[in-house]
Amino acid sequence: MTSLPSALTGCQLHCLPRARRRADAGRLGVAVRADGKMQRINTESDEGLGGTSDNRFGPDAVLLVGFRKDEVPRVRQALDELGADFVAVVLASPASLKGTLRAALASQEPPAPPAVGVPRVLFVSGMCGSEAVSVITAVEELGLPPCSFAAVVPRSIDRQLVEVLEEISSDAEATAKGLAGVAF
Repeated sequence: MTSLPSALTGCQLHCLPRARRRADAGRLGVAVRADGKMQRINTESDEGLGGTSDNRFGPDAVLLVGFRKDEVPRVRQALDELGADFVAVVLASPASLKGTLRAALASQEPPAPPAVGVPRVLFVSGMCGSEAVSVITAVEELGLPPCSFAAVVPRSIDRQLVEVLEEISSDAEATAKGLAGVAF
């Protein structure tokens, strides 16, 4: 991995080389919701994911929903290797499912127990496109059980986390069945 000067990219993490980010974005089918539509992440943009804001959006964090406690240190290590030691790794609790996505991201206490029996989703927050793709790739390379990836965007941050998870699950099912009608 290579460190990209933040003055050139606006990014703060050690991002994958540009050619690899483009390839991974295409391979991953990475998309975010913007105004109810899914869009490919633009790895060249410094603005909010999916063009949902002029700047990065949300706190510097990843929210792990449906993950086990023993997976958190592995995700933390992957982020540290990207130079993202400033990015919080938050494990969702059963109580956080009833609150907003914003509240779940702000949680500092490790849950006991973590939320289980819910879709596995990793939310990226406060990142530009190249950072999000680098984080997604690094987490995928850990060999953890599959999960969906989602970006924290203005339209979802103040919604109940359980509602956002239902929407993501519905989108993932439709995409897997080829019914989403999403052009990438």
